[in-house]
Amino acid sequence: MRRTRDVRSSLVAALLLGPCLCAGYVFQTLGLQRTSPGRAAFLTGLAVVIVPLIAALVQRRGLSAMVWLDVGMATLGLALLTLGSDLAAGVPIAGAWQGDALVLACAVAFAVHVVLAERFAPRFEPGALTLVQLTLTALATAVAAATVERPTLDQIHALLPAALFTGVFATVLAITIQLQAQRYTSATHTALIFSTEPVFGAVGAFFFVGERFSAPALIGCALILLGMLLAQLADGAASGSR
Repeated sequence: MRRTRDVRSSLVAALLLGPCLCAGYVFQTLGLQRTSPGRAAFLTGLAVVIVPLIAALVQRRGLSAMVWLDVGMATLGLALLTLGSDLAAGVPIAGAWQGDALVLACAVAFAVHVVLAERFAPRFEPGALTLVQLTLTALATAVAAATVERPTLDQIHALLPAALFTGVFATVLAITIQLQAQRYTSATHTALIFSTEPVFGAVGAFFFVGERFSAPALIGCALILLGMLLAQLADGAASGSR
């Protein structure tokens, strides 16, 4: 009987997480059609700010000055790292507002996903949660694509290699690891770790396509990593005092 309740509870948890994940992917994809990659990266990264705010509201507690400092450094670092080309070209941040709004909705969806994962990840198996979430997301997006876009077989065939690679490594593996990690860390700390994503992207671009770092981008990387380091040190000090 207990096993049945556990399965049912894990299914409910995954069904709550799934729509957040699906909404994040859909809003991000639609937004990228209407705004620049730099602004999209920055706005998606704003989940680092949204997560602690939602967590504080849900848990009815305040945020320490150290959390605000860490989040502030990560946000400024994201701006310097991802918006450099837009700022250099004189592109106003308020431009392409429809795309920006969609990507901001994506950031909110991902933030809610991280906050919910903090609650559910310690209680259920990460693999089961990932399976149900991604099944729900795949079904919903497949129906939407077939209804709205009418993709051809040639288009699907051309997309399969990229879809398989990102599906396995950037989705299944990434989300399973996230849920496993959130068994041991907070939503706010998880969001700060996610803020390093553009740093790894920039490093990958440097090694694989020879893209060079601008001075603002280097400062942005440093701020993001410093925010992460301070958060880790603060967590260590808090654990040691308990």
